[in-house]
Amino acid sequence: MQEEFTKLHREIRQLSNRISAVETKQGEYEETLTFHGNEILDIKNRLAELTKANKQEETSLRKQMTALQDAKNLKTLRITGIPKTENENLPYLITELGKNMECTIQRSDIDAVYRAKPKNEHDKDAPIIIKFINMQTRDSYYDARKALGKNSVTTKSLIPSHSSDTKIFINEYLNRPTQNLFFEARKRRAELNYRYIWTFHNQIYVRKTKSDDAIKICNSDDLSSLE
Repeated sequence: MQEEFTKLHREIRQLSNRISAVETKQGEYEETLTFHGNEILDIKNRLAELTKANKQEETSLRKQMTALQDAKNLKTLRITGIPKTENENLPYLITELGKNMECTIQRSDIDAVYRAKPKNEHDKDAPIIIKFINMQTRDSYYDARKALGKNSVTTKSLIPSHSSDTKIFINEYLNRPTQNLFFEARKRRAELNYRYIWTFHNQIYVRKTKSDDAIKICNSDDLSSLE
């Protein structure tokens, strides 16, 4: 009886030691898990900070790219109404158009000139895009467009051999958001019977009558506030 009791007591002590060892191991595992959990949390926080910094940098770069593109657009004009001819000489046409508008420019004033990409296969007379070397020349050419009607400048006066006689229009080369806003502004102008609408340096302006002050349109709220 005594031997069995002693044996049982020994087995209980051994079991207790094993339990203690397991508890110790469990504590170590919990500490390890806590440590790694904190590491993971730290990594997540650092990743979130890096993601935020990258997004801010991306936004900043996009703004810089947009600003650079807008600066290029400010030196650029868009001409419609000049039909495309075989072996056409665009720099010559642009300088000749300038003479007809009493605005003399040299070929060296033109940085680039080309036809825009046609919208479809039937669009044979795509607009001419002109990028000038500087803003001063560009503005002079743009202001001279008023002489198109005054001097009766049409396709015939520019290309005498051409069969049709259409009007020529010179407009600013607008970025996409301004194009969309300008489209909405023209609709609003028609609704409210505003007589004048125009753009200058990628900004939109309207005026109801010749004696009224010009109103600058920056967004859709400005259109809604027109009376």
